[in-house]
Amino acid sequence: MRTLLAVSGVCLGLLTSPYLRADGTLSTEELLVTLSQSNPKLVQTLRDGFDLDKNAEGAIIGRAVNPALAGTRIGPYKLHGRLRKSQSPVELVITLNTAIVFSDRRGHKTASVATATSVTETLKNIQIETASDVE
Repeated sequence: MRTLLAVSGVCLGLLTSPYLRADGTLSTEELLVTLSQSNPKLVQTLRDGFDLDKNAEGAIIGRAVNPALAGTRIGPYKLHGRLRKSQSPVELVITLNTAIVFSDRRGHKTASVATATSVTETLKNIQIETASDVE
């Protein structure tokens, strides 16, 4: 049984991924710098309140679906961390939920990942669960 500790905003079940290759790791710091452009307050809350692991995981767009975006990581992202000022640190899984917009070469939104030339993500909310409930 999962114990939900906190949720901010509206959860988005955006991409159930027939076009994604697999999960890939990326630097947590690099990810937070990128996502802070869309939601600086939420990213600062993560930085202030949690000791975060160095790497996060996100989905990867596969070459077979879109060679131009092959290897691009997209959310939702998962990372492990612990509350910063906790007397008894509990391992947490923090999910960063993003809204994803694919654009074509003219800069217009497209529903087709295959014809997209760029991806824009906006950090919408975080979900925090104890690691023991997730694994």
